[in-house]
This record gives sequence, structure tokens and C-alpha cells, in this order.
Amino acid sequence: MRQELRYALRQLTRQGGATLTAIATLAVAIGAAAATWTLVSATLLHPVPGAATAPWYAVHTERAGRAPAFHFVFPVLRLVEQSGAFERVEAAWGTHEHLRLSRRGASSDISAAFVTHGLLPGLGVPLQLGRTFTGGEDARGAAPVAILTDRGWRQAFGGDPAVVGETVGVGRAAVTIVGVLAAGFRGLNPADVPDLYIPLHTIGDVSSPLMNYFAEEGHVSSPTAGLRVFGRLADDADAAPAVARLTAAASRAQERGSLRVDRETRVGVTPLDVAVLAAATRAGLATFAQLLAATVGLLLLVGCAGVALLLFVRIEARRTEFATRLALGGSVTGLVRGLALEAAIVAGAGVVMALPVAWWLLRGASAFVLPGGVDVAALGADLDARALGAAAVAGLLAFLIITGVAALHASVRAAASDLLTPSAAARSWGRRGLRDSVLAVQVAVAVVLVTGALVFTASLRAALALNEPVAMETVAYAAFDLTPYGYDPVRAASAFAGLQSRLTAHPSVIAVASSVGAGGMGPAGRLAVDGLPRSFSRIVRVEAIDANYLDTMRLAVTAGRGFATSDDAGPLVALASVSLARQLGTVAGALGRRIELPWGRDPGATVPVATVVGIVPDLVTDVGELQPLTLYVPLARYQPQTYRTLTVRAAAGVEPVARAMAEAVREFEPAAVPPVVSTFREAIARQMSPQRLGSAVLGGLGAIALLLTALSVFVLGDAMATFRTRELGIRSALGATGADLVRLLFGETLRPVATGVALGIGVSIAGSRLVRAFAFQVEPLEPLRFACVAGTLLVLAVFASLRPALRAVRIDVARTLRDL
Repeated sequence: MRQELRYALRQLTRQGGATLTAIATLAVAIGAAAATWTLVSATLLHPVPGAATAPWYAVHTERAGRAPAFHFVFPVLRLVEQSGAFERVEAAWGTHEHLRLSRRGASSDISAAFVTHGLLPGLGVPLQLGRTFTGGEDARGAAPVAILTDRGWRQAFGGDPAVVGETVGVGRAAVTIVGVLAAGFRGLNPADVPDLYIPLHTIGDVSSPLMNYFAEEGHVSSPTAGLRVFGRLADDADAAPAVARLTAAASRAQERGSLRVDRETRVGVTPLDVAVLAAATRAGLATFAQLLAATVGLLLLVGCAGVALLLFVRIEARRTEFATRLALGGSVTGLVRGLALEAAIVAGAGVVMALPVAWWLLRGASAFVLPGGVDVAALGADLDARALGAAAVAGLLAFLIITGVAALHASVRAAASDLLTPSAAARSWGRRGLRDSVLAVQVAVAVVLVTGALVFTASLRAALALNEPVAMETVAYAAFDLTPYGYDPVRAASAFAGLQSRLTAHPSVIAVASSVGAGGMGPAGRLAVDGLPRSFSRIVRVEAIDANYLDTMRLAVTAGRGFATSDDAGPLVALASVSLARQLGTVAGALGRRIELPWGRDPGATVPVATVVGIVPDLVTDVGELQPLTLYVPLARYQPQTYRTLTVRAAAGVEPVARAMAEAVREFEPAAVPPVVSTFREAIARQMSPQRLGSAVLGGLGAIALLLTALSVFVLGDAMATFRTRELGIRSALGATGADLVRLLFGETLRPVATGVALGIGVSIAGSRLVRAFAFQVEPLEPLRFACVAGTLLVLAVFASLRPALRAVRIDVARTLRDL
């Protein structure tokens, strides 16, 4: 065995360049497989690592044709506890609160999750420092405490072990740190990873006072349905009895009038590790995972094909050696064993080299966001035992494919006695069915990968071309909230006016505008238009803007008029987006319509009604809503707030604007967290992160497939010119011209390439469902795109075949005839 191993290594080193290329290709494919498996495991298979989720369920309600709803008003927690459906009931606020962290004179932003005191221990989440919450700390009015996640501990506190027992400012309260969670646990939602946990019942003391978290009577705001309720069943217990008890409890509460539940609404439970991902997020991640898996599988197939073609050439080059071994009593099995050993060496080296490739790919992917807003960086995904196992499985699969194809090729040659006669070289190479099939598969994979990359790239370009009147790379925005710094609405208005004045005077700023999101009405609600209730297909959003907003955004009024100074008093007026105007009837017909505004108001107060006086173009800020229904009202007519969004049009780049904003904010509030300044282009690009990732992955792998295809064509063309020297010499002696020989070699090279192109187009059409799910404003099956890819591959094949074809033209006919 040792001798065979040394012999196999010696044979591979004789073609060192081709061998290294094959190993590198397999390393990229196997590394991509390991990285893909790591991401799939972290999002779909094990979304809550470091926790025992098996006996836990999330309570939900559902109606026919709608996705389950997991968020409830606070009294539902007591209802579930009293139902007896579970042996243990815990809860968490459904969304994390982004709050200001104040520590040692410095401020930063932090993400806080609010949970009942028994949830983390119930999930078996270990701590690396300190202790967990007590029941007394999870009570209204209790002194707030917090447990840091490992990420929050390292990023916000520098991994300082002395942080336990320290009191810091979080939101509106002083919070004492009592513990740090173990590194393996990152939270209950891969799309929203918190920095710390705080007891649920102290949420009102820490977060915004405007939120009615506990559904209290007489609160300034209506109750918010934001609570998620979890229950633990006994091990291996059936969930059906729990659903029955929950349904009975909901019916009793409805009869008492303490719970409003539609008769068509059903109560159910979902396993916790499934419920942590929203249905749309899970579906998007699953489709994206399928796309990545298909891409990696195709690249692995390209790598296997490249190694198999290398072994094909080696079989032909060692024809005399194989014939001698067979004549001396050797067997085809022995020959195949030698080829398998070579394939095992190449595949094994590919697995070893794949590990740093997988690590590098995961680091690169951390700059992207997966469907559903899952930030790859927040996942903390890294190489682990599962990733190593995936790499080993991919390497084994590659070995089996390569060995199987090479063994089939060698067996066919031996069975046909091609190896026994040196003069049969041309006939041996002429039986090219298997060889051409492998090359055609390689070309087909290149077509699929490159076409998919072009679809993703075109989708990204289409998204970045939205809002053409707006210079998306020089128009930036920043959101400010002065509530954590003790500002009331009047003082905040003065601070915002000063900030806007300072920015307007800055040399890098062309224009500055202020705006506030002023609510909206969803499709389930109704707005009164001209006194009649009216439903809309999508949410109608209200934006309160100042007089500079349209000029800053370069939104020209297309019908009617814009806002005037006199509109700050007197009858309330509004501007409608083009899409909203169309839903009101016609663009021109929307002028003069009176629309009831969906603003919060006290019972008995006058309903605010705005008259549409102008129409402006749509401003797309969400790629999922290309026809936004937006109503703009004067900022002066909206109730004063302590938060605002400043929009700035910069003279050039936004870096000077960001610095100017930070300096201006520190002037009036030294403790303020520097604002996050984003251009509209960056905001759209973040929303298109799955397309950016797909473009990068498919583009990179497609480029590799193109290069390997060109290399394979060259190697095969060169091998044909070498092994068929006698045949070509005889053809030349019998009158064949150089052009005839070139056409012969080109034809035999281009036929499998053309077959592969046709096969690749067919596979692309068949798999268009996966790509279509992420195509944006682009047709995945555009004929011109296929034509460009096919033309590129054919041109590459011609250039790769050029040198072997020219060798055929320069054959020495006299020498060839002497050697016969």
C-alpha cells in the first residue's frame, strides 16, 4: 500500500499545475459547502443554540388563510397561566427595545430584551458570571436589573468581569448588572440578537412611557399586542390536550368579555425552535438555503468533473503502462484501485484546504443580511464539529463521483482492448462519449452559475435605480430621539431647530429637512375619504414634513401645489403620492379630496381631516412596497414630538455631513450618542442584502466555473492534438489541409461545449423558481442574458482550443509517416 501511495503521489506531481488546480477547485466547493451548512444550521436547524427548547411551545392564534399570530396583549399571559395547559408558563416582549446605555460618562446604543424571570433558567441557558433573575425583581416597580449576553458583555463592556454588580443607565432607568450569559446562547430570534436581558415587568420603567405595555385603562396609548407567551410541556407529552385547555380558557374569557376573539380564530401551539422565526422569514431562509445548496452542489460537480477529466487524460497518457500491467497479469480492478488512490489524495487535500476557505467565506458573509433581516455577523457562526462533518461528507462525495467516473472510463478502455495496442490511440481517444459528457456537464454548470449571478446583479441594479429624481448616494438621513436625555416636546423642538440651522450653514450641506412618521392605517382598517369609509390595498402612511423636505429630496409637485407658509395655520392640507392618488381614482381627481387622518385622538375630539392640494412622485424606501401610499402633511400641524428624522442633501460625499451632525449634536447635548447617518442608497442596498450575497456567491463561483471550463477545454484539446498526432499526420498526407485539421479539432471541442450550453439553459429554466424568489424587477429567463452567457462560453472555448489547433497545423508529416 505504501508503494502504491508513493507511486500515486509521483504521478500527481508530474502534472503539478493541473493537480493543484483540481485541489483548489475542490477546496472552494467543499469550503462553500461547509460554510453553507453552518449558516443553515445556525438559522433553520438550530436557531436557538445553547438552550433546551424541545419541551417548549409558543402560543399562537390563527385564522384560515393567514399566518399564525404570536403576539398578544399583556392579559393573555394570565389567561394562559390559569388555563392549566402547561406545567410552566413564561413570556417575553416580542421585539427588542433599542435604548441608550450610559456608563462612566459615555453613551452608546444597546438592544434590550424583556423576559419573565424564569424563562432563561427554564430553557437551561447557563451563565458564565453572576446569577439569574429572582421573582422579586420581575415585578412592577422593582429596581431594574439586567443579565448581559456574551456579545453585549464583550462589545459594550469590553469583557470586563467586574461589570457584575455595576449600575449603569439603560433607557430611562438605572439598571444593575447581575450576570453574564454563556457564549453559546444568542437569543430567541436569529433576526434580532439582544445585548442584555431585563425582567419583563420592569419594561415600563426602562422603555418609552408612551407605550401601553400592560394594557392599562386610562393610559395615553392603546394597548400594544407585543407579548409572546411560551409554555413547557412534560417530556414527550402530546400538545393536543394543551390546545384544548387553551381553547376552553379563551372561550370563557370571551364570554366574560375580558378577551375579544373572533369566532373564526383558533388557538394553537408551535414548537419554540420553529416559532422563533416568522413564517415569512423561515420561508425566505429556506428558499435561500436551497439556492445556496444548489449553487454549492453545482460547483462541487464542476470540481469533480475537472478532476475526472484530469484522470481521463492521465489514463490515455499511461495507456502503454496500463497495457503492460494487464499483459503481465494485472487486473482492471488493480488499475482502478490506483486511480481511486489518486482521487482520494486529491479529495483529501481538498478537504484540508477547504477549512480555511470556509472560515474566510463565513467572515465575508458577515457583511451581509439574510432574508428576514437575519444579520450573519450577529449569528456568530463559525466552524464547528457540524461544519467539519459537512466538509468531510462533501469530500467523500467528491471522491466517490471522481472514482466512479474514472473507473468507468478505464473499464471501458480495457474492455475494448484499446490499451493493448499502441496504434489504437486514436480509436481510444475517439470513443469520447463519457469524456464529452463530463465536459458538457461542466459547461452546463458554468451557464447556470453565471446566469444566476447576472440575475442577482441586475436585481441589485434595478433596486438602486429606484427614486431616480433623488440622488440616492448624496441624500442621507439620521433619526434622533431626545427622550432618553430628558427632553420634553417643546425643548426638543428648539434643539432640532438649532441643529437644523447649524447643518444648513455647513459648507458640505446643500439642504436640510425635518420629518416625523405620523402614523398610518393598515389594510384591515378604514380611512374616511370625503366622509365615506374607504379601505386601501396597502398601508397608508402619514409623513409630517417641513417646507424644505420636497426641495431636499428633489420631489417636484406634479399636480396642484406644494405647501405654503400659510398652511401652518388654517385649514389642514396634504400632499398625496402618485400611487395614493391613483387609488383615490385618478391623479387629477385626487385633488380636493378630504381624507381623515389616522392620528391618535381623545374620545370626543375633532377628527383631523386634510384636503389634498398637490401630488408628488412616489418615494420608495422599502423595496417590498414599490407603490407607497403616502400622505404628507405640514410638520407644524403635527403634535410636537421628542424625536425627528433629519434629511440632508450633501454637496459630495456624506462623510463630512456625518461629522457635522455629530459635532452639532454634541454642542447641545454632550451625552448624546452620535447619530447613525445612512444614505438612501445604503438603505436600499441593505434591504437587497440577499441579492448582494447571491450576486457575490454566484458571481465568484461562476467565474471559477468559467476558468475551469476554459482550462478543461484547453487540456482536452491539447491531449487530442498529442494523442492523435499520427491520425492527423496521415490525414495531412492524404490531402487534408491545415484548415481541415483545425475544423476537425474545433468541431470535436465545441460540440460538447454547445451541448453543455443547451443543457445549462434547460437547467436554468427548470430551476428558475429558486432564482425568481429573489429576482427584483428582473425577468430570470431573459433570452438576451442566455445568449450573452452562451456566446461568452463559446468564445472562451475557441480561444482555449486555439493553441492545440495550431499545433495540429504544424505537424511534421514526413516524421509521422516514418514512425508508422
